[in-house]
Amino acid sequence: MIAAFAVSIPVAFFTHWAYACWVVIPFAGNLLFRLRRPAARA
Repeated sequence: MIAAFAVSIPVAFFTHWAYACWVVIPFAGNLLFRLRRPAARA
């Protein structure tokens, strides 16, 4: 969430898309976490 906040501040100065940072960054972080985590073996 800190990353979303840190990115959204400069974005807010130049565009009206700062809220998109709050939506996209957590999903992107979750996706990266899942891709980097080794697969569990059954």
